[in-house]
Amino acid sequence: MILEKAFAPLGSSPRTMPPRGIKGAAPSHSAAAGAFLSILVFSDELAPGAANRLRAEVLAGIALDGVDARGPAEKLPELLGAAVELTRADDLGLRLAKAADPRRFGVVTYAASTSPTLRAAYERTARYMGLWNEGVRLELDRDRAACLTSIVLRFQGKTAMAAPDGLRQLAELGSAAMLMLGRSFTGAPISPVRVELASSAPADVRPHERLFAAPIAWNAPVPRLIFDDGQRAGPLARSQNAARLASRATFLARPGNVRPRARR
Repeated sequence: MILEKAFAPLGSSPRTMPPRGIKGAAPSHSAAAGAFLSILVFSDELAPGAANRLRAEVLAGIALDGVDARGPAEKLPELLGAAVELTRADDLGLRLAKAADPRRFGVVTYAASTSPTLRAAYERTARYMGLWNEGVRLELDRDRAACLTSIVLRFQGKTAMAAPDGLRQLAELGSAAMLMLGRSFTGAPISPVRVELASSAPADVRPHERLFAAPIAWNAPVPRLIFDDGQRAGPLARSQNAARLASRATFLARPGNVRPRARR
């Protein structure tokens, strides 16, 4: 069976938080097949045979083939946690975000890339990302007095009840993907003024420091990227028009067009 190499970022959903406590009381959300397939493909590159094991042990009975295929969003953190065990890549979420070409985000990228500013691009991303993952809500919080804007990830439904290790990987993947998206749109190595992650610091934080290039606070209430409003007010780079983005997105969705980047 051919695995599509389609990377999927995190997304937004309705703005109400789910009930907590009894697992059955939490709503189940869905995520696009590409969200799962990208993890499978990348894991297999790092540890040959990992994709088959992950399909059998984590995704058994879940059909992911087909343009409109979706799977249970709460399986994503479980899949990431299992993939870390097989690949021994503790920074797997960060690696996934770095290896992905943001132009493969499909309609989400198309909508965001036609925005006049990075601020508008992130607003559109928050609006449409639920198409990819309904288990994660993306919010923009603005502190007008300090001229700062936060991009916040909030887990919801059964996704929020996943194991901590898997949620850590999902949060790091989502946070890093949002930063890489901004760098792609602006054509500049932008960095937040501060990063907050909800997990404890791993044994080796150097991959996080290299990617985010900003102070990192651990054990925060929610994952958060904090940007200076001046960065987000500038125009997007126009070196790629919408038509080229669309055609490039189609090309990169084909098998064989993505490889993990070498770790620096």
